[in-house]
Parts: sequence; structure tokens; C-alpha cells
Amino acid sequence: MDTKEFKGKILKNIDFFSQDIKSLNTGKANISLIEDIKVAAYSSLMPLSQIATLTTPEFNTILIQPWDKLNIDPIYNALISSNIGLNPIKSVDEIRLPIPPLSEERRKEYVKLLSTKLENSRISIRNIRKDFLNHLKNQEEKKEISESEEERIEEDIEKIIQDSNEELNKIYEHKKQELLTI
Repeated sequence: MDTKEFKGKILKNIDFFSQDIKSLNTGKANISLIEDIKVAAYSSLMPLSQIATLTTPEFNTILIQPWDKLNIDPIYNALISSNIGLNPIKSVDEIRLPIPPLSEERRKEYVKLLSTKLENSRISIRNIRKDFLNHLKNQEEKKEISESEEERIEEDIEKIIQDSNEELNKIYEHKKQELLTI
């Protein structure tokens, strides 16, 4: 494993964290809350975004317009069973998903969940670093790399870790502000 591969794993972790927290409801309509919900359509499970147009005509409503009207019921059922905590309203050719305003208590719960997700991401990064450093130490013991090269690579790794933690903190703070803003 080289530092490029290491950095790639770290970036994947940051991307995962960023995608994972998009589903946290901020009290405002955001299609990322539902776009990846799997719907039983065309003999397979497909993401909602691949079988319908998703829009936010109002700040507190998501409008779902299936391309094929036969998918109204499967989409409705997928939304109900997804446990997103929202109640869809079905009509003949569209589904409206009203987003209720969040209570102060619920906002604080989401911030706690956000903090947990951040810590899980940091733990994952530490595990990636630990594995890489063990691999590096092993290479040095086998004389595949010199001691000075090992130290230089370790410094590079620590810089990558520092940068990634700063990036995670920026993403966290931005989402926290979204959650706490009424």
C-alpha cells in the first residue's frame, strides 16, 4: 500500500460520511432524504431517483413524479417502509412528502446522531492509519524500505490525517448549523 492508496481510502471515508449525513432531516425539503430509497420496480430494486423526478417546489415539501404512473404504489409503499419518519400523500400521478418543522428536542437528537457519525468516521480513519502504519513497519523490518523513508512516509500520513480531520470537522459544523437553524 502506498500513500496514494492510503489517501484514496481516507477520501472514500470522508465521502461516505458526507453522503451518510445528507439523510439527516433538517426540517427543510431536500431530495437527498429520499433519492436512494429502494423501490420495487421493473422486477428489481431501484433507487427512487432513477424512476421519478424529485423536486422541492416549496421549502417544506418534496414532490415525487414517477415517470411511469404504474410506479405510484410501489414508490408510496417504499416511502412508508423506509422509516424516514415522514408521511407521504399520494394522488393519481404524484406523491407529496411534507417535511414537518423539527422541534428543538428533535434537532438536538439529530446533532447527537451527527456527532456519533463523525466519531465513527474518525475511528474508521484511525483504523486505516493503524493498518497502514503496521504495513509500513513490516516493510521496514523486512528492509524493503529504509528507516528514514519510513519516517518520511509517517510524516506524510500524519499530514493527510490532519487534513482529513479538518475536512470532517468542516462538514460536521456545516451540517450542525443546518440542523440547529430554524
